[in-house]
Amino acid sequence: MENVKVIHNPRQAVISKDIICTDSLAENLLKEFKDYQITKEIMELANEGAVLNPCPPFYRNEEVSPDVIDSSFFVGYEFKKHLLEVQQAVIIYSLSS
Repeated sequence: MENVKVIHNPRQAVISKDIICTDSLAENLLKEFKDYQITKEIMELANEGAVLNPCPPFYRNEEVSPDVIDSSFFVGYEFKKHLLEVQQAVIIYSLSS
């Protein structure tokens, strides 16, 4: 894709970022992507006040480490709690346009 910057190093990718999003992986890809797991150490390279919002479903020790889930960076549970309401709002907005 044009104008899309791809960074293959997670440490480099989070520098100067405010929001870090992840996606889950199929089980057969976990070994291949083990070096791309977001950890608390990696999040500490992002901007002050940065948040980690993994796309549900997310799993400890897969795309995110347990230490980052238990940190102040992690907003996944709070986000997930409101996900259905956000999706409904988008649908209502789209249908009323």
